[in-house]
Amino acid sequence: SKSPKADLEAYFNSPECLVLKEQLCDMGRRLWGRAYVDGNGGNIAIKVGEDIALCTPTLVSKGFMKPEDMCLVDFEGNQLAGVKRRTSEILMHLEIMKRSPGPSRRVIVTRLTARASRSRAWCRRRA
Repeated sequence: SKSPKADLEAYFNSPECLVLKEQLCDMGRRLWGRAYVDGNGGNIAIKVGEDIALCTPTLVSKGFMKPEDMCLVDFEGNQLAGVKRRTSEILMHLEIMKRSPGPSRRVIVTRLTARASRSRAWCRRRA
């Protein structure tokens, strides 16, 4: 990132960023509660600056994440802040963000559980 480390840390610990971290946790709980993700599967990232993103950590259940688990990364995938390790899928998220025109800022990647797969198949049959 082009920003100084002190600025990145200040942003990562700001009330504005805390709100986004809480939203990531809420999205994770919803995905987990609806069985769209299982175990530690699935990841979420939000573009929060021109060349930085907030993302979920690796090896943490999306149903039980806490704001302090989140990670800040640059668009090369380097972790800039956060105690837990960033998701191993962040490079794919960042590539989607780089290629998406317009104001789109969020990327959610899930591995369909059997329940979600059956639901999608049922919806296709009814369409």
